Amino acid sequence: MNCHFKFKTIGTALIVSLLGGCACFTSEEAPELTKSIQPLVVKNVFYDTSYDANYNLDNYFNDQFIIFKRSFPDLIVSRESSRVIKITLPTYYGYQTGKSKLNVKLNTHIEKIAETLNTYKETAIEVTGHTDNVGNEKSNIKLSLARANEIKNELIKNNVDGPRIFVVGKGYSAPRCSNEIETGRNCNRRVEITIKDFAI
Repeated sequence: MNCHFKFKTIGTALIVSLLGGCACFTSEEAPELTKSIQPLVVKNVFYDTSYDANYNLDNYFNDQFIIFKRSFPDLIVSRESSRVIKITLPTYYGYQTGKSKLNVKLNTHIEKIAETLNTYKETAIEVTGHTDNVGNEKSNIKLSLARANEIKNELIKNNVDGPRIFVVGKGYSAPRCSNEIETGRNCNRRVEITIKDFAI
Protein backbone atom coordinates (compact mmCIF):
# COMPACT_ATOMS: atom_id res chain seq x y z
CA MET A 1 0.00 0.00 0.00
CA ASN A 2 1.29 3.44 -0.89
CA CYS A 3 1.78 6.03 1.86
CA HIS A 4 0.56 9.59 1.47
CA PHE A 5 2.35 12.34 3.46
CA LYS A 6 0.03 15.20 2.71
CA PHE A 7 0.25 17.23 5.90
CA LYS A 8 -0.67 20.86 6.41
CA THR A 9 2.43 21.62 8.48
CA ILE A 10 5.95 20.30 8.87
CA GLY A 11 5.26 20.01 12.61
CA THR A 12 2.42 17.57 11.98
CA ALA A 13 4.60 15.35 9.83
CA LEU A 14 7.35 15.42 12.45
CA ILE A 15 4.99 14.42 15.26
CA VAL A 16 3.55 11.59 13.20
CA SER A 17 7.01 10.31 12.33
CA LEU A 18 8.08 10.42 15.97
CA LEU A 19 4.98 8.62 17.20
CA GLY A 20 4.83 5.91 14.60
CA GLY A 21 8.07 5.87 12.68
CA CYS A 22 6.28 5.96 9.34
CA ALA A 23 2.50 6.03 9.16
CA CYS A 24 0.29 5.50 6.13
CA PHE A 25 -2.72 7.74 5.58
CA THR A 26 -4.84 8.62 2.63
CA SER A 27 -4.84 12.23 1.49
CA GLU A 28 -8.38 12.55 2.89
CA GLU A 29 -7.35 11.32 6.34
CA ALA A 30 -4.33 13.59 6.73
CA PRO A 31 -6.27 16.86 7.30
CA GLU A 32 -8.30 15.23 10.07
CA LEU A 33 -5.07 14.15 11.77
CA THR A 34 -3.82 17.72 11.63
CA LYS A 35 -6.94 18.94 13.39
CA SER A 36 -6.58 16.35 16.14
CA ILE A 37 -3.03 17.27 17.15
CA GLN A 38 -2.93 20.05 19.76
CA PRO A 39 0.04 22.22 20.81
CA LEU A 40 1.81 21.30 24.03
CA VAL A 41 0.51 23.35 26.93
CA VAL A 42 1.34 23.73 30.62
CA LYS A 43 -1.59 23.85 33.03
CA ASN A 44 -1.34 26.01 36.12
CA VAL A 45 -1.99 24.05 39.33
CA PHE A 46 -3.81 26.96 40.99
CA TYR A 47 -6.11 28.12 38.19
CA ASP A 48 -7.91 26.54 35.26
CA THR A 49 -5.82 28.27 32.61
CA SER A 50 -3.22 27.00 30.16
CA TYR A 51 -0.29 28.64 28.39
CA ASP A 52 2.01 27.50 25.61
CA ALA A 53 4.99 25.61 27.00
CA ASN A 54 7.36 27.93 25.17
CA TYR A 55 5.87 31.07 26.70
CA ASN A 56 8.53 32.87 28.72
CA LEU A 57 7.49 33.69 32.30
CA ASP A 58 9.58 36.86 32.29
CA ASN A 59 7.62 38.05 29.25
CA TYR A 60 4.44 37.36 31.20
CA PHE A 61 5.56 39.99 33.72
CA ASN A 62 6.89 42.31 31.01
CA ASP A 63 3.41 42.45 29.49
CA GLN A 64 1.80 43.35 32.80
CA PHE A 65 4.41 45.98 33.63
CA ILE A 66 3.85 47.73 30.29
CA ILE A 67 0.08 47.70 30.80
CA PHE A 68 0.33 49.15 34.31
CA LYS A 69 2.82 51.84 33.25
CA ARG A 70 0.67 52.94 30.32
CA SER A 71 -2.63 52.73 32.18
CA PHE A 72 -1.52 54.57 35.32
CA PRO A 73 0.88 57.43 34.52
CA ASP A 74 -0.12 59.07 37.82
CA LEU A 75 0.89 56.04 39.92
CA ILE A 76 4.37 54.86 40.82
CA VAL A 77 4.85 51.57 38.95
CA SER A 78 8.26 49.97 39.42
CA ARG A 79 9.97 46.73 38.42
CA GLU A 80 11.55 45.29 41.56
CA SER A 81 12.92 42.27 39.68
CA SER A 82 12.13 40.31 36.51
CA ARG A 83 9.10 38.74 38.20
CA VAL A 84 8.09 41.38 40.74
CA ILE A 85 6.07 44.52 39.96
CA LYS A 86 5.20 47.13 42.60
CA ILE A 87 2.44 49.74 42.36
CA THR A 88 2.78 52.48 44.99
CA LEU A 89 -0.09 54.89 45.52
CA PRO A 90 1.60 58.32 45.61
CA THR A 91 1.34 61.20 48.07
CA TYR A 92 -1.86 62.75 46.75
CA TYR A 93 -3.65 59.44 47.27
CA GLY A 94 -2.48 59.45 50.89
CA TYR A 95 -4.89 58.55 53.65
CA GLN A 96 -5.98 60.97 56.32
CA THR A 97 -4.40 60.42 59.72
CA GLY A 98 -6.11 57.52 61.48
CA LYS A 99 -8.29 56.64 58.47
CA SER A 100 -8.35 53.64 56.13
CA LYS A 101 -11.24 54.53 53.81
CA LEU A 102 -10.41 54.80 50.10
CA ASN A 103 -11.37 57.89 48.13
CA VAL A 104 -13.41 57.76 44.90
CA LYS A 105 -10.43 58.29 42.57
CA LEU A 106 -8.50 55.49 44.25
CA ASN A 107 -11.47 53.16 43.94
CA THR A 108 -11.55 53.83 40.20
CA HIS A 109 -7.86 52.96 39.92
CA ILE A 110 -8.36 49.73 41.89
CA GLU A 111 -11.06 48.70 39.42
CA LYS A 112 -8.65 49.18 36.51
CA ILE A 113 -5.82 47.39 38.32
CA ALA A 114 -8.19 44.48 38.95
CA GLU A 115 -8.92 44.21 35.22
CA THR A 116 -5.26 43.48 34.48
CA LEU A 117 -4.91 41.16 37.48
CA ASN A 118 -7.90 39.19 36.19
CA THR A 119 -6.32 38.91 32.75
CA TYR A 120 -2.98 37.71 34.19
CA LYS A 121 -4.07 35.25 36.86
CA GLU A 122 -0.75 33.44 37.25
CA THR A 123 0.48 35.81 39.96
CA ALA A 124 0.35 36.32 43.71
CA ILE A 125 -0.57 39.75 45.05
CA GLU A 126 0.83 41.26 48.24
CA VAL A 127 -0.88 44.35 49.60
CA THR A 128 1.19 46.23 52.20
CA GLY A 129 -0.19 49.07 54.29
CA HIS A 130 1.95 51.88 55.74
CA THR A 131 1.30 54.76 58.14
CA ASP A 132 3.01 57.90 59.37
CA ASN A 133 4.44 58.00 62.91
CA VAL A 134 1.51 59.70 64.61
CA GLY A 135 0.38 57.43 67.45
CA ASN A 136 1.91 54.33 69.00
CA GLU A 137 3.36 51.33 67.19
CA LYS A 138 0.52 48.92 67.99
CA SER A 139 -2.24 51.23 66.74
CA ASN A 140 -0.29 52.02 63.56
CA ILE A 141 0.25 48.36 62.72
CA LYS A 142 -3.49 47.82 63.17
CA LEU A 143 -4.25 50.84 60.97
CA SER A 144 -1.81 49.83 58.22
CA LEU A 145 -3.36 46.36 58.14
CA ALA A 146 -6.82 47.93 57.84
CA ARG A 147 -5.61 50.00 54.87
CA ALA A 148 -4.22 46.91 53.17
CA ASN A 149 -7.46 45.03 53.78
CA GLU A 150 -9.44 47.90 52.22
CA ILE A 151 -7.47 47.40 49.00
CA LYS A 152 -7.88 43.62 49.19
CA ASN A 153 -11.64 43.93 49.65
CA GLU A 154 -11.92 46.26 46.66
CA LEU A 155 -9.90 43.85 44.50
CA ILE A 156 -12.16 40.98 45.53
CA LYS A 157 -15.25 43.10 44.74
CA ASN A 158 -13.76 43.42 41.26
CA ASN A 159 -13.48 39.63 40.87
CA VAL A 160 -9.82 39.10 41.81
CA ASP A 161 -9.51 35.71 43.51
CA GLY A 162 -9.11 36.14 47.27
CA PRO A 163 -6.57 33.30 47.75
CA ARG A 164 -4.12 35.17 45.48
CA ILE A 165 -4.03 38.16 47.85
CA PHE A 166 -1.86 38.46 50.97
CA VAL A 167 -2.06 41.49 53.26
CA VAL A 168 0.68 42.96 55.45
CA GLY A 169 0.57 45.87 57.90
CA LYS A 170 3.96 47.50 58.56
CA GLY A 171 2.85 50.53 60.54
CA TYR A 172 5.50 53.26 60.42
CA SER A 173 8.45 50.85 60.21
CA ALA A 174 9.15 51.48 56.49
CA PRO A 175 8.75 55.20 55.71
CA ARG A 176 9.39 56.55 52.21
CA CYS A 177 9.65 60.15 53.36
CA SER A 178 10.53 62.06 56.53
CA ASN A 179 7.95 61.96 59.28
CA GLU A 180 9.26 65.28 60.60
CA ILE A 181 7.04 67.35 58.27
CA GLU A 182 3.40 67.11 57.22
CA THR A 183 4.14 66.46 53.52
CA GLY A 184 6.42 63.60 54.55
CA ARG A 185 3.79 62.09 56.83
CA ASN A 186 1.24 62.34 54.03
CA CYS A 187 3.72 60.54 51.73
CA ASN A 188 4.09 57.70 54.22
CA ARG A 189 0.35 57.07 54.47
CA ARG A 190 0.23 54.68 51.53
CA VAL A 191 -0.44 51.18 50.28
CA GLU A 192 1.86 49.19 47.99
CA ILE A 193 0.49 46.50 45.70
CA THR A 194 3.15 43.96 44.74
CA ILE A 195 2.50 41.49 41.91
CA LYS A 196 4.87 38.51 41.84
CA ASP A 197 5.45 34.94 40.82
CA PHE A 198 3.80 32.34 43.10
CA ALA A 199 7.21 30.79 43.76
CA ILE A 200 8.68 34.00 45.22
